[in-house]
Order: sequence, then structure tokens, then C-alpha cells
Amino acid sequence: MNFCVINGKAYDVNVTGISESFNKLYTENTKRTLDTRGEMFLDPIGTFIGHTVEFAPLNNPDEFNELWDFFCIPHAEGFPVEIADGKTTISYEAYTSTGARKLMYIRDGVPYWEGMSINLIPMRAQLLP
Repeated sequence: MNFCVINGKAYDVNVTGISESFNKLYTENTKRTLDTRGEMFLDPIGTFIGHTVEFAPLNNPDEFNELWDFFCIPHAEGFPVEIADGKTTISYEAYTSTGARKLMYIRDGVPYWEGMSINLIPMRAQLLP
């Protein structure tokens, strides 16, 4: 099983880490009441489960650079991702707004990258109320 498939392609890179996170979003109707206890009224939209994936070059530095370029290009739509989730995988349409990569060294004017970290954010909530 591939640990991470992006836009239908399993890149020839090493997945060195996957962190999973969630973000619960609420509508503008969510607010505190004005009673003496200030109780919270929640109007949830859903839970968005995203991932931070860490990649390192494997056998083909060009594929590592191709993957970096894919994430850097602004996309008007989301792209499909498949990520390891315990013993199975979770698939969703994602976008990314941030990423980083770390330079290992430069030899003869060619950069050699140690790795990159990309935040994948779901386009839609995976868990609904």
C-alpha cells in the first residue's frame, strides 16, 4: 500500500512522516448566550481531517522536485489525495496553502534537498453532525 498518493500519482519519494489533525468548523450562528452562565450554542458544519506529510527524496530527485512544483502551483480546484490512516487509507479532495523544504547542500550549482513538509487541507468536511 502506498502511504501517500497525490492527484492519482504515487511519487517516487520517501514518506518520512504523516501527522493527522482535525479542525471543527461552526456557522456564524455559534455564539454564547447572554444568560448568567454564558452557555455556548454550537451550530457545527463538520470536522475536517487533514494531514501534514513529510517527504524526502528517494531514487529520483526529479520526482521530488516535480512533487514540490505540483504543490507550489496555485490550483483553482482541489486534488485527490490518499493517505495512510491506521491499517487502511483515507481519501479526500484537498488543497494546500503552505509547505516548506530544507536544503541539504549545493554541489556544482545543483541543490540537494533534505525533505519537505506539506499541509493538506480537506475541501469538504469528512465528519458531519
